[in-house]
Amino acid sequence: MGKVKRQRKQWRKIDTQDVEDHLEKSTREERQGLAVEGIPDADLFYVDKAPDHGTAAQEIRLPKKLQARQRMTKAQAILAGAQQARPITTVTMKKKGKTPSLTAKSTSQAVVPSTKRKNKAMPAAAADLWDEEADAAAAYASKNDILASLPIPKKIRQTKEMKLQRPAPAIEIDAPGCSFNPDRELHQDAVAVAVAAEMKKIYDKDLEPTAPLAVVEYDPETDELAMLQVDAGEDDEEEHGEGSEDEEEALGRGARRNSCGGKTGLAKKKTHKDRNREMRRRGEDEEIARRKKEKKQRHDLSQLKTIKKDVDGILGDREERIRRRQADQAERNATEPPRLGKQKYVPLPVQVMTTEELREAGGSLRKLKPTATLATERFKSLERRGIIEPRRKAVKKGKKKIEFIHGERADKAKERQAAVDEARSEVQKLKKVSGVKIAGVKGGIKPKRKAGRK
Repeated sequence: MGKVKRQRKQWRKIDTQDVEDHLEKSTREERQGLAVEGIPDADLFYVDKAPDHGTAAQEIRLPKKLQARQRMTKAQAILAGAQQARPITTVTMKKKGKTPSLTAKSTSQAVVPSTKRKNKAMPAAAADLWDEEADAAAAYASKNDILASLPIPKKIRQTKEMKLQRPAPAIEIDAPGCSFNPDRELHQDAVAVAVAAEMKKIYDKDLEPTAPLAVVEYDPETDELAMLQVDAGEDDEEEHGEGSEDEEEALGRGARRNSCGGKTGLAKKKTHKDRNREMRRRGEDEEIARRKKEKKQRHDLSQLKTIKKDVDGILGDREERIRRRQADQAERNATEPPRLGKQKYVPLPVQVMTTEELREAGGSLRKLKPTATLATERFKSLERRGIIEPRRKAVKKGKKKIEFIHGERADKAKERQAAVDEARSEVQKLKKVSGVKIAGVKGGIKPKRKAGRK
C-alpha cells in the first residue's frame, strides 16, 4: 500500500459551507436578536403535561421556614370553623294537643344533620396549569377542607385579673393643646401637665434620702483658755468616778457580810404553817380571777349588739379598703404599663410649646416645636404596651486610677510629725504660764484617796 500524502490540495476538497452558515447565523442573532417572527410556535413552545418525578421530589423538600409558613394558623382555623356554622332552626308551638310544625322560614333554613365519617386521605392530583376548563374554585374548596380538618382552639376563659388589664393603644395621641395653633384653654391644660411632671421630679428628688458625708468638716478649737477649762473638767470627772466606784465596792462588801452572818438573813426556811398560808392565798387568787372572768363574760353577753355592730364596722372598713385598692389597681393598670423589670417606665415629656414660643411662632406650622424621633417614639410605645421591659441607657464607668508619687508618703509623715512636735511645745508653754497640769501627761493630777480607806 502506498504512502498517503497530506497536502493542502486534499484539504481544499472539504466542504465548510454549513459551518460558515452557522457562524454567520449565530453572529447575526447576537447582534440583531433572534428572529422569532419567522419561527413557528411549535418550535418555540410546547406543553409539558407529564409530571417530572425528579422535579416533584425536589419541590417536596422545602426548607423548614417555608414549611412553617405554609402551616395553618389559629386565626385561619377559627375562620374555617365559622364558615361551617349552621343556622338555628326556629320552632313555633301550636295549640295544646297538636304537634309542633315548622314555618316556611324555618323550613327553608332547616339543615339535615350530617353523619360523621372519617375523611380518607386522597392523593392530591397534579394541577394542570394549561387546562382552560379547570375550575378555580376546586383549589379553594380543597384548601377549605384542609382548614376544616384542623382542630379549633378552645376559648380562653377571661379571669378577674384579665378584666382589670386594659390594652394600651399602639399610638399615643398628644393632647389638643400641643398643636401649633391651639386654643388658649387647651394650651394652658397641656402646659399644666408638663409643669406638674417637672415639679414631681423635683419633689421626688427632695424626698430621696441623703447619703452621709464621707469626710466631716470641723473647725479646731483655737482658744487657749477654753482648752485649759476642758482639761480641768476631765480631771474632776475622773476623781468623782473613782470615788463612786469605791463607795459601791464598800456597800457591796457590807451587804455580803449582812447576808452571811447577820441575824436577819435573806434566805429563811419556810414552815408548814407558811406553806399552808400560801396555798390558801393561791386558791383565793384563782377564785377571784375566775369570778372576774365570769363577770366579764356576762358583761360581753349584755353588750352583744354593740360588739356585733363594732365587728360589722371593722369588716365594712376592710371591704372598703379592698374595693379602693382594687379600683386603684384598675386605674393603675389602665394608665401605667405592667411591671416587667426592675426599672420603671418613664414616659416621654409632653411636647408642648411655651407661651413665649407660641407667641413668636404666630400659629405657623413651620415653627412647630420638633418632637422625638420615630425610633424613640416606637421604642417607648413597646415599653408602654408591655411588650419589652423598660430599660435605662447604660453609662460607661471610668476606671479608678491610683496615682503614686515617689517620696510623697515620707513628706506627709514629716509634716504630721512636725505638727505633733509643735503641739507639744505649745502645751509645755501653757503649763509654764498657767501652772495647771494637764491629765494624761507625766506628772499630772492624781485622785485623792478618802480617809479611813485601807
